[in-house]
Order: sequence, then C-alpha cells, then structure tokens
Amino acid sequence: MLTIRKLSTRWRAMLVFATGGALFGYAITNEYGNLGAGWTFGNYGFWGGLLRVMFAFPAGLLLSRVFRKRKVRGAFWWCALIIVAVTVPPRLGGESQMWANGIYEVFCVLLVSPLLNTCRCTLLAHFFSQ
Repeated sequence: MLTIRKLSTRWRAMLVFATGGALFGYAITNEYGNLGAGWTFGNYGFWGGLLRVMFAFPAGLLLSRVFRKRKVRGAFWWCALIIVAVTVPPRLGGESQMWANGIYEVFCVLLVSPLLNTCRCTLLAHFFSQ
C-alpha cells in the first residue's frame, strides 16, 4: 500500500482501472449481488474487502493528483442531495437477478463516490479558508 502513493499518474490510473474492473466483476458474480464484503474471511469476504480498499485508496490518491480544487456553489446541499438520491432506492433485482443490484452498487462506488469526494474537498477547502 505504501508504494502506491509513489506510482506515476499513468500507472496509478491503470491500477485504479484494473481494480475497478475487478470490483465490477466481483459485484455481479458473487452470490449476494452486492459489495457488502470484507467483514469476514468466509465466502470470499476477505477478497471482496481487499478489492474495495485496493480501488478506493488509489482512486483517492489519483483524484488528489489529477483534479484541482474548484469552488462549487452550494456544495453541501449538492452532496446531500446526491447521497439521498443514491441511498433511497431499494435493493434492485430479485432472486433471479442478483447482478442488477451489483451493477447499481458498482455505479455508486465507481462514479458517485469520487464525484462526492471532489465536491467534499472543495467544501472543506472553502470552510477552512474562512
């Protein structure tokens, strides 16, 4: 983990892309159809949790290196609205379509979470600069 922060931007982007793809594959093929893994060593929970961390940590480092802070007007309210919109839908798919919920959760982790992270960073930068 400590060597990931020393990778170049290109290698870090490739690592994020690869772990994001592996996370997507895990979410749609595991027996529960979600990313709720990492809590136990049983049923590949350890590997699912490791994939979650191996995507999130390099993705955060990549975002901090690539994106610059911008002022987002009303960032708190936009972030709150996005969080509510993402968490309101119930579990998607039924017993025969467990993969549908996996795709939704991967969408939230791979796209919505980094968006919220960039908005949160601009909100914190604005808050602490006053």
